[in-house]
Amino acid sequence: MVSPLNRYNTRVEIKIEFITNSKSIRTIFVIQFIKRKVLTLCGIFWSLVFPLMNLVHFAYNLLKKNSNTFNLFIVQDSFNSEELKRNNLNGATKVNEGLLEVFLKNKFEFHTIGIDKHFFRSIQKLFGNRSTRVKFFNCEKIILSVPGPTGYLGAYLSLICRKNVYFVAHNPEFLHRMEWSRNLNKIFPKVRYMARAINGLFADFLVCNFAFRLYFLGETELKVYWNKLLLLRNKSKLKYLPYIPPSRVIRKRSKNSNLIAAVGTYAKHIGESKASCEFNRSLTQIRNEIRSKSKKLACVGYGYDEKFCDVNFGFLTDEKFMDATHNFYGIIVSQNWGWGFKTKIADALFADQRVFLSTTLAGRYPSLLDALDPIEEWSKFVIQHISNRDSIKRQKCLDAMRIQRSMIIGELIS
Repeated sequence: MVSPLNRYNTRVEIKIEFITNSKSIRTIFVIQFIKRKVLTLCGIFWSLVFPLMNLVHFAYNLLKKNSNTFNLFIVQDSFNSEELKRNNLNGATKVNEGLLEVFLKNKFEFHTIGIDKHFFRSIQKLFGNRSTRVKFFNCEKIILSVPGPTGYLGAYLSLICRKNVYFVAHNPEFLHRMEWSRNLNKIFPKVRYMARAINGLFADFLVCNFAFRLYFLGETELKVYWNKLLLLRNKSKLKYLPYIPPSRVIRKRSKNSNLIAAVGTYAKHIGESKASCEFNRSLTQIRNEIRSKSKKLACVGYGYDEKFCDVNFGFLTDEKFMDATHNFYGIIVSQNWGWGFKTKIADALFADQRVFLSTTLAGRYPSLLDALDPIEEWSKFVIQHISNRDSIKRQKCLDAMRIQRSMIIGELIS
């Protein structure tokens, strides 16, 4: 039996430990806050000073006739070798890695740097280091491929620093954020996303008009969004850049694969979208149809009624998800919201898997329609038989994506 004194001492120890931990957490938070503010101030300084330095360096190069130039490729902060070793499946990371693979294959000289989405902190990352500044001075082209409202940085580098900026737009920020806002249930996240949408609209407008080239990953975005932002209507600067998965992501399905996996419908602050709810209501019919074709219904991620699934993976890390994909005969993408390009669709197609998705979402990828399996209503889910002719059409779609991207890469390398 524990004495009252021992119990008291135990409570005192726990209380002291809790207070110590809370103070250390508060200290770490304050340090991180100060660090971010210092980086922001440094970024403001370099944003004002660097244009003058760039003009001096430009005049010096004219006198010296220096032609030692190369390309600078800017990627997001999380893109590094350690992330790749952990099989990162982030969409932007895969897009950047796929481009780098082509550059390496063609022995193209380039330099990479990770930057922050925040404008002034990204300026500090670019110009705060002397070796990075020297590389930037000598670069011929800048490929800016960072998701989020980084159009401000693209316009700054193009307009103020007088560089040829090739901007890769991962999402039409205004459409993407507004669609998220419409799906939100709580008022404060809804207002926050609407503010982000307006901020993204200004960023996209600036980079669309001042960047040398703008590449977008979603096909329908040109007519719906980017053309309307152009003031001079110079459509030749807008190019569709198809996403091709990097080699580490493409894992061909096994011949005995019999799982059709419903892949992730859950998003922060949103939960189930309208399409996902309809999908959940139709799970009995979907499961029966899948079983009639000697397949099994699997669920990956959140937002599904798990009792209807034959196999429930739950939430998987990127590495475990990649290990599981070779058993997938196909995937189901049940949500119909979100702009840009859903990279998991191309990942599945290039792994020789079928992709079942809503007709709304499939309509945003017109060049891939022959390779997809659009479902008008989930309650009428049917797995169509694929003939040899259909297989040829599917392969032609993927070949067309490869050809289109090789043309774009040719422009960048030349």
